[in-house]
Amino acid sequence: MGQKKIIQIGTGGFGLSWLEILDQHEQVQVVAVVDVDETNQQKAKELLKDSSIQLFSDYEQAFKEVDADIAVIITPPQTHKKIAISALENGLHVFMEKPIAHTKEDAIALTKMAEKYDTSVMISQNYRYRPEIQAIKKAVTEDLVGKIEYVEWNFQRATKFGGWRDHYEEIIVEDMSIHHFDLMRYLLEKNATTVYAKSIRPTWSCSMGNQPLVSL
Repeated sequence: MGQKKIIQIGTGGFGLSWLEILDQHEQVQVVAVVDVDETNQQKAKELLKDSSIQLFSDYEQAFKEVDADIAVIITPPQTHKKIAISALENGLHVFMEKPIAHTKEDAIALTKMAEKYDTSVMISQNYRYRPEIQAIKKAVTEDLVGKIEYVEWNFQRATKFGGWRDHYEEIIVEDMSIHHFDLMRYLLEKNATTVYAKSIRPTWSCSMGNQPLVSL
């Protein structure tokens, strides 16, 4: 099997991390990068150390002009649906950072659209495969623990990502807790039926302006 050719859209903070992973993977070759910021384009080119890498500001132009197999989309969730559909229309497989889209409606629309194509859409959701989670799953599946009636997840990460995430009104619900809900679904094989949330913003919060943090 030959190398799969990749166009990566989005080479900001997370994008550069993915680009480094892809560059080191022997089964893929990054042939083009797309970013609306020329500085990000240059950082990507420097990371790849390949003068043949094509740089674009317009993903539609890249999809039409570059021979590739996969579009790797590492952009804000609000853009996922539009970019992914364009990639599908141009015969590309799609790999995206979570979430599928920023709204439930967009996620459903993209899912239905993807069913019309022979190519696939895949979302990165890697917390399930961490060793500690696999150990818990094994204990639950093999009935090494009793009946589970209560789960508490204490999340106290204070990462300052910057960029577009600073503009979210509810960063935990909109971006981070997808991991926590997914892990509960995975471990318990059940879906949530109701959700209660209360927002707070202490004076020492790094969240932007008057936007609150969220406590679930």
